[in-house]
Amino acid sequence: MNEASSYYIKEKELVDGIITQQTKAFESLYLKNQASISNMILANSGKHEDAEDVLQEAVLILFKNFSKPDFELRSTVSTYLFSISRKIWLRKLKSNSKKRVTSLDKLQLSTKDDFDEKELEISRKRLYRKTFEKLDKDCREVLRLFFNKHSMQEIAQQLNYGSISYAKKKKFMCKKKLIALIKSDPFYKELST
Repeated sequence: MNEASSYYIKEKELVDGIITQQTKAFESLYLKNQASISNMILANSGKHEDAEDVLQEAVLILFKNFSKPDFELRSTVSTYLFSISRKIWLRKLKSNSKKRVTSLDKLQLSTKDDFDEKELEISRKRLYRKTFEKLDKDCREVLRLFFNKHSMQEIAQQLNYGSISYAKKKKFMCKKKLIALIKSDPFYKELST
């Protein structure tokens, strides 16, 4: 018996052992292929645990395929198992990269939301400035001083009001007028929705 026919018999015995679920056949399959599959996975961003999981899954697929009556093995068992393992690992890598892409998409959406929020804020400020300019000069000055953190006493003195209470009343009336002007602007309704 030559070496090629001896190898064929060993392969045939291995296939038959897998089909008949012989423990020795599965042990031989694991021992013979564990190193090459582990090396392939470790060389492609994997860990030892990944290699064990992939090998386990590949052996199950190999067993299911061998059990099909119309299955025809066109390579060695080791080559076939390696091919299955490679496909499983590529699928897992692709799945992991999709998860990262999904996370990146969420980040981009978040950035887009931030951009939309900033644009909305800019639009609100434009509306405020436009409406602020519609106020009379006295109201603009009272509110400008108030928004710049001047005390009511300082406002009363700078604008030559007779009292602090008149300055408070004037600020209140001007603020109310500004709010009414803003709310009556058609652009305000767009910003509110």
